[in-house]
Amino acid sequence: MFTHRDVLGKDDQLHATVTVTTFGPDFLHGAKGEYMLEDFPESGQSVVVEWGEGLQDFTIKGIR
Repeated sequence: MFTHRDVLGKDDQLHATVTVTTFGPDFLHGAKGEYMLEDFPESGQSVVVEWGEGLQDFTIKGIR
């Protein structure tokens, strides 16, 4: 957990505490998959996301 403070704006009142969770390794090898996020971004819509190993992130594969 760490706290982010507004340094550039010089406003000590602006801060956020963030908890970071990892999968363990610094670079996740061999993971594959896609997942449908139902009713996202709106009710009745769905987005399919796919894991990209090189990006280490999910990308939008399609909207249904």
